[in-house]
Amino acid sequence: TSRSLDAYVVNEKGENDVFRLGNFSDRGETDLPGMLKEAMDYTIHLEQLYPGQKDPKLPSPATLSWGQVLAHNLHQFRSLGRWRDVLSRQILPTLYKSVIELQRDKRQIWWGSKYLKSCLSLFERISWSLEGPQNSRADAIASSIQGMHPALGGWDPAVRTAKGDPSRDLARTSLQSALLSGGDCTLLGMR
Repeated sequence: TSRSLDAYVVNEKGENDVFRLGNFSDRGETDLPGMLKEAMDYTIHLEQLYPGQKDPKLPSPATLSWGQVLAHNLHQFRSLGRWRDVLSRQILPTLYKSVIELQRDKRQIWWGSKYLKSCLSLFERISWSLEGPQNSRADAIASSIQGMHPALGGWDPAVRTAKGDPSRDLARTSLQSALLSGGDCTLLGMR
């Protein structure tokens, strides 16, 4: 599989941040804020129905409250890279561990399954909401790069798709630009 390259940048607050040099599917006219609110509300609703609030044998409600946690902290995820790192390293491991522990009680399988599905839908919609600004920024960077190197051809965001023409991919455009710049070497890496 192909993975986007990362660029380390300083964000608007002067903090170091990760910017993925990649493009994502355009969601078009989709009502992302409405879809995100719907997923958030449903997840929080399920959390309010959690049977473990009165049963000390079940996992702590604090480990199964991702809707509420994210509702209060979503503003901290301004970059897709930061969101994906926190999701994969903190949120998902905790969620899976708690749901597996909960479902040891056969009576709770229904709630655990609904909650897991709801959380995964919420996480997907959060990702989608962060991909739009990522695409806008990627398109601006690619246009700027291609302005410096006309030999790369024009950048048309309308042609670009996540799995479309590889010549329209920001990572490829960045690498081609580095090679055209006459540098001695171009370093690539994955984390």
